[in-house]
Amino acid sequence: MVDLGEWWEDETGKLIPLGCVAAKRSIGKKAIDTIDTALCESIKYANKNPGAAMQYVKQYAQEMADDVIQAHIGMYVNDYTIDIGVDGKAAVETLFQLAREQQILPQTDKPLF
Repeated sequence: MVDLGEWWEDETGKLIPLGCVAAKRSIGKKAIDTIDTALCESIKYANKNPGAAMQYVKQYAQEMADDVIQAHIGMYVNDYTIDIGVDGKAAVETLFQLAREQQILPQTDKPLF
């Protein structure tokens, strides 16, 4: 057994990609931009209204203590969620490259971002 977060940091030295929202390119740029705007507005709302985010999460995580819920919210409701940035892009690109090397994902020349 291995702590994946520790392994990732030791192996790559990059941020840990915790999750993502992906859109199929075939839906078109307009639809992708609409989704992106809605997600950014949602994150901004959650940042400005932490109590609302806490209440929402509590509906689905009733057995978790408030401090644990707040820590989980903090992992996803942050500046990286609005703009992944250079470091975040490098982490995701590394994750995809490792997956391609292990033949988990197909090789491609298409850029991720």
